[in-house]
Amino acid sequence: MRHLLLTAGLIGAAPAMAGEPRIALPAGPLGQAVAVLGRQHGVSIAVDPALWSRPVPSIAGRLSTRAALDRLAQASGAQVQRAGATIWRLSPRPRPAPPPPRPFVPLPTEEPPGEIVVVASKRAVPARWFPGTALRIDGGDLAFGGGAGGTERIVSRTASVGSTHLGQGRNKLFIRGIADSSFTGPAQAIVGQYWGDLRLGYNGADPSLQLYDVRAVEVLEGPQGTLYGSGALGGIIRMVPAAPDATRPGASLTAGLSSTSDGEPGGDIAAMLNLPVTDSVATRIVGYARREGGYIDKPLLGRDNANRVAMAGGRAAIGWQVAPDWYVEASGAGQSIDGRDSQYADEAAPPLVNNRALREGYRTGFGLGQLAITGRIGGVSLRSATGIVRQSLTERFDATLPGGDPQLLVQRQTTRMLTSETRVWQAGRDGSGWVAGLSLIDHRRDLDRRFVPPIGLTPTIRSGESVTEATLYGEGAVALTPRLLATAGGRLTQVELRGRADEAAPLALRAAPELTDTRTMRVALPSAALTWRLPAATLYARYQQGFRPGGLAIEGETVRHFLSDRLYALEAGARLGDEAGRWSAQFALSRSRWHGIQANYLDPWGLPSTANLGDGTIWSATLGLRWRPAPGWQIDAAGAVNSSRVTAFGTGAALFASARSPWVAEALSQAAVSALRLGGDIPNVADGTARLGVGYRAALNDHWDIAVDGWARYVGRSRLGIGPYLGEWQGDYVDSAATVRLNRGPFGISLSIDNLTDTRGNRFALGTPFRVGMGQVTPLRPRTLRLGLDARF
Repeated sequence: MRHLLLTAGLIGAAPAMAGEPRIALPAGPLGQAVAVLGRQHGVSIAVDPALWSRPVPSIAGRLSTRAALDRLAQASGAQVQRAGATIWRLSPRPRPAPPPPRPFVPLPTEEPPGEIVVVASKRAVPARWFPGTALRIDGGDLAFGGGAGGTERIVSRTASVGSTHLGQGRNKLFIRGIADSSFTGPAQAIVGQYWGDLRLGYNGADPSLQLYDVRAVEVLEGPQGTLYGSGALGGIIRMVPAAPDATRPGASLTAGLSSTSDGEPGGDIAAMLNLPVTDSVATRIVGYARREGGYIDKPLLGRDNANRVAMAGGRAAIGWQVAPDWYVEASGAGQSIDGRDSQYADEAAPPLVNNRALREGYRTGFGLGQLAITGRIGGVSLRSATGIVRQSLTERFDATLPGGDPQLLVQRQTTRMLTSETRVWQAGRDGSGWVAGLSLIDHRRDLDRRFVPPIGLTPTIRSGESVTEATLYGEGAVALTPRLLATAGGRLTQVELRGRADEAAPLALRAAPELTDTRTMRVALPSAALTWRLPAATLYARYQQGFRPGGLAIEGETVRHFLSDRLYALEAGARLGDEAGRWSAQFALSRSRWHGIQANYLDPWGLPSTANLGDGTIWSATLGLRWRPAPGWQIDAAGAVNSSRVTAFGTGAALFASARSPWVAEALSQAAVSALRLGGDIPNVADGTARLGVGYRAALNDHWDIAVDGWARYVGRSRLGIGPYLGEWQGDYVDSAATVRLNRGPFGISLSIDNLTDTRGNRFALGTPFRVGMGQVTPLRPRTLRLGLDARF
C-alpha cells in the first residue's frame, strides 16, 4: 500500500471539556507531535509515512484539533482531511501543476487575435490596411482534394497566376500579365518564390515543391521591388510550412489511388510526424511519394502512356523556443521528379499522340537548408534567415533535322544559391510601422548542352553565370489621420555579374579556351502608397518599381551583354465587405510600363538565349468576390483581364525575327522586324482568365461531416512567344474539378475528379524548341478520378 495508516492516539472515553483544551506539542518529527496531540485531544490521526519524519516547530495554547493540525500541516507540507467525528488524516500536499509549455511563436507580430495580416509585407500589415493586391490560400484548401500537388494547385485557385506547361519542376510562372518568354535562361525569373523566408531560385524553373503540411500560401501581385528586389516584377509567391509544435505530439497520413481516362493509374502517399522533445523543443517531419500515370502515346516507339511522372520528397524542421520572445528553427527539404517522357502531342495526329521517334523527358533534383532566428527587443521584432538552395534539371529534346537521323539535345542545368536576410520591424494595429533590412545573395548557374550524336560542327556548350547582390531596403507607414495611411520605401542594390563559356566551338575552330566577362551595376527602387479606410471599404493607390539585372548571353564564340530591364507600375484598387463576413470583394486596375524587356528567344541552333526585345505596356484589371449566402455555403469568383503589347522594338528585336534555323525549312524574309510586329503581344499573357468556385460544409449527424468543393477556370488565348517562329496561339480552354469528402472524427475519405468535362485544349504550344511553328500542343490531363483516405492524430 502506498499509504500506511498509523494510529497516533486512541479514542478517548472521557467527555470533552468545555472550551478548547490547552495543548503543548514538542518540536521535532511530525509523527511525535501528532502522537501527543492525539492523546491530549482524544482523537486518531493517520499520517502518511512520507511525512512522519518531517520536522515541525513546537505549538502551545488553547487550539481546536483542526487549528492545531493546520499549523502542523503548514510546517510539514501536508494537507488535512477529516475522515470522521474523531478521525483525521495528514497526506502530502499535491504539487502545483507545471505551467503549460510556452507556445512556439515563429514570427511574432502585433496583430490582435483573429486578425488577418499580410505576413509577406515583412512588417505584418493588417490586410485591411495593405496597399496592394494580396491573395491568401489556406493550406487546408490546397490539400482538400487530396494528394496536395505542387504549384499547379496555386494556379488553379487564382485568376492572376499563370504558368507554362513543360512539366512539373521545369515550368515558368507569371503573375498579373507580366511575362517575358516561354523559356528559362540567363534572364532572372519574373516571379519570386519563397519557402517561408528562403528564396527558392534566381533564374531557374519553378521547382514545384509539393504542398503537404503547408499552413498557407500568400500571393502578392507585383511589382514588389522595394521589399523583394530583383526578380519580383510580376510579384511573389510565399509558401508557409507548418512549424514544429512543442505543445502536443501529432501525426497525419494520407494516401490515394487515381485513374486517368485514356491513361494509366497513379497513386500518392504522405505522412507527417510532429514530436515534442522538451517543453521548448520540437521536431516536425514530412515525407511523400507520388506517381502520375502517363497519357501520351508514342506509336513510333511502341509505347503507350509514355509520359509517366514519379516524384518523392520530404522535409524536416526542428524548433527551439530559447526564451519567451526568441525562437530558432533549422530546416531542410529535398525533392526529386522523374518525367519519363514529354507531355506534348502533335496537332495533326490523333488526340494524345506524339509522333516523335525518341524518348525525351526530364529529371529534376531540389534541396534546401535554412537557419532562422526570430525575436523581439522591446517593441521591435527581428528576423534573420540564412539558407542554401540547390537545383538541377536534366532535359532531353528531340532535335532531329528534317529528313535526318534521330537526334537529341541533352541539356543539364545546375544552380546553387546562398541567401541571407536580416530585418527589423515594428507594426501598429492601424497599419503604421516600419521595416528595415539587409539582404545578400550569391547565385551560380552552370549549363551543359550537347547533341547526341553530334551534328557536324555544332557546338557543345558549357557555360556558367554567377550573380552577387548586396541590398539595403526600408519602408515606413504613417497614419496621417485615423483613416488615411501614407507609405513610402526604397531599395538600394549593387549587383555583380560574371559569365564564362568554354568549349563553345569544336576544338579545331576554337579561338580561345575560355570566354569570360564581368559587369557591375547599382540600382535604386522607390515606392509610395496611400490607403484610405472607410467604414465598409478600403481604397488604395500605389506606385512601385521592379527590375532585373542585365546579364551575359553565350552564343557560339561570343559573349553578348543584355541590359537590365525595369518595370514602372501604377495601381489603384478597393476592398469592400460587411462586418459579419458574409461577403467581400476586391478590385484593382494597374498600368505597367516595361523598359528594355529581357526575353529569351531561340538562336540559330534552336537553343534559348536572351536579348532586350524593347519596351512594352501592360494594362491589367482584376476582380475577386466571396459570398456566403447561407450557413455552410461559400461562392468565390475571380477574373483578370490583360492587355499587353510591345510598343517599341530595340536593337535586340531582330534576333527574335531573323534567326535562321536548320530545323525550320522555310526561311524568313529579310523584313523580319516588320513581321515581328504581327506577333507583338507579350508572350504567355492570356487576354482573360476567370474562375468560379463553390463550397459546402455540413454535419450529417453526430458522427459524420460532409464537405463539397468544385471549381471551373477559363484561360484565354495567348501567344507562345515573339516573332513569326514563336507566334503560335495557345489557351482558350476551361479546366474544372470537384471533390466530395466525408469526415468522421480524425478520419476522412474523399473522391475527387479533375478535368470534369475531359477537355483536351492546348495549355502550351511547345514541347521541343526544335519544332516551333510545327503544330505542337500540350493537352490537359484527361479526366482523372482519385479515391483518398486520410487520418490525423
